[in-house]
Amino acid sequence: MVILKIYSYPTGFSVCSSFDDESDEDLFKGLSGWLDTDFPGIIAIMLPDGRIMARAVNRDGNFTEVTSVSVVGPDMNEEIPEYKMRTAQTFGKGTTEKLSSLSIGFVGVSGTGIPVVEQLHRLSVGE
Repeated sequence: MVILKIYSYPTGFSVCSSFDDESDEDLFKGLSGWLDTDFPGIIAIMLPDGRIMARAVNRDGNFTEVTSVSVVGPDMNEEIPEYKMRTAQTFGKGTTEKLSSLSIGFVGVSGTGIPVVEQLHRLSVGE
């Protein structure tokens, strides 16, 4: 088992910065002591066009390019409206569809209720 750190640059920047290099090196040098492997982690960048670029990091903090990345599962961009995309990317299409089919009633929307109702709306709960 290894740790996967994945992030994105929404503008499409497809190369790790020197800050990324330093922080990833420090992170995985520290984590390697907890894991019994020569390659404690993979760092991946998800690009706006769906490509994913990755590199492995060894226990000394040295990077090796990952030449092939396969994404298993359904295409997250298929028939999901823009306003539901973030929920689908986080929880998957099935959960997003289930949330959209729910109807939830509230009695008394005050201190705690207001942020709960707002979050349910942001998760695209049906009604």
